[in-house]
Amino acid sequence: MTGAPVLTALHEGWGELVLNRPERRNALAPASARDLREGLAALLQGGARVVLLRGEGGTFCSGLDIDLFQGGAGESHLA
Repeated sequence: MTGAPVLTALHEGWGELVLNRPERRNALAPASARDLREGLAALLQGGARVVLLRGEGGTFCSGLDIDLFQGGAGESHLA
């Protein structure tokens, strides 16, 4: 599956954030961290009172994608 690193869906009274990098076991990349913040803000603004966070493809999250964060490549996106 390809596409956005984080998918967002607003349901009636609740929201869903889906880590969408199953080929990397949903490891967090700089874009994922940014999209999680933006997606959560959008869900809360849309009226979500509960947010479900899950991973696509059978794995929740394997942590940081070390390949992308080595050498400081992702530091500015984490602040």
